[in-house]
Amino acid sequence: MGLRYDFDIFTILPDEVFENEKLLEMLRESGIQQGTTKNKVALFRDVKTADALRRASPGIRRLFVNSGFGLNTYDSGVPDGFYPAEDEAVRNRIIRQFIKNMKETPLTGEYCGEFDISEFLSYILAARPFPATDSRRRSREPVDTGADPAHPARRVALYRIGFAVGLAVLAFAAIKLVEAMF
Repeated sequence: MGLRYDFDIFTILPDEVFENEKLLEMLRESGIQQGTTKNKVALFRDVKTADALRRASPGIRRLFVNSGFGLNTYDSGVPDGFYPAEDEAVRNRIIRQFIKNMKETPLTGEYCGEFDISEFLSYILAARPFPATDSRRRSREPVDTGADPAHPARRVALYRIGFAVGLAVLAFAAIKLVEAMF
């Protein structure tokens, strides 16, 4: 099975960061402004795809990073073959920059490894916007919390803690009641 080239747009710094005046000035000096495309990066959803890009030669990695891609992963929760419609403008800017950089960057002799640029380009042409406004909260697959459903240890631990706290409150109330009686 090939790699999945779906990617999503990730906001590097949340809007709350821009409310601090000192941080705001430092960010402006470094070229990052609230709501700008410099505060956004494209991240592949699939860990295997991001790993394949990290294993490619430095020239290939530089091509992607200089175009606005990151080497980490992020999944917005939209189905494969789609991207959140609200990300379309930033996504198109990153894709245009990637195509421009590809034309200007000599890639002869660069090693792509498992990452297939032609498949990636085919994906770009085939991907469609996903219209749901709450798409970032929806997921096609259940989230793996790492807990074994046969042994819900985390849930049991929380119940035990709750029970112990409840018991302590009752014991404290009983002690206060006994003190008040004598």
